[in-house]
Amino acid sequence: MPQERIHIQNGPVDLEGLWSPGKTDRGAVVAHPHPLYGGSMDNNVVDALAVGFGAAGLATLLFNFRGVGASTGAYDKGKGEQEDLAAAFHYLEARGLSGNVLSGYSFGAWVAEQALSLLHPSCILVVSPPLAYWDFSGLLRTEVPVYVIGSDSDQFCPIEQLRAFLKRLPTLADAEILKGTDHFYSGRETLIEDTVRRWFEKPQSNC
Repeated sequence: MPQERIHIQNGPVDLEGLWSPGKTDRGAVVAHPHPLYGGSMDNNVVDALAVGFGAAGLATLLFNFRGVGASTGAYDKGKGEQEDLAAAFHYLEARGLSGNVLSGYSFGAWVAEQALSLLHPSCILVVSPPLAYWDFSGLLRTEVPVYVIGSDSDQFCPIEQLRAFLKRLPTLADAEILKGTDHFYSGRETLIEDTVRRWFEKPQSNC
């Protein structure tokens, strides 16, 4: 689908985004990895998520957190980034979409989990949540269906820790642990694309 470069206003912060229309009345927003370590909406995993959602017929919105790319402002240790993600999610609603998916990769997964209290998504999808570094207990309390993608050699989301966490998730809708890759999924992006498409193109999807 064609991408349109857009801007989303979040108070004094102007967020750079990429918008792709879908074939349904549903959308997905994707939060990128850590801004201080080169994370942006141009990330390979973020793009793979967008491709998967698009293949399932959903509109997609990618955006840069404050201080990244053409987005104004500066890194805010996750607090301002939650507000950025909320503004991006509300953009989907302003476009008339409903049943929208909140998603994020790595740091973006943590921001998405933290922003759950601000939003009303139909479900949340997290990719490689850095369980070794940040608290994801909000996913244990949410009533929203949770989808999880991980890998078997992730240095920031150890496989045994992830498996234990998945067993504790009361609203786990589905999980996929991809083999033969690590936190960065280099060369394995199509596995993410296929997983997302398979989950969200199904009429009986929990989301």
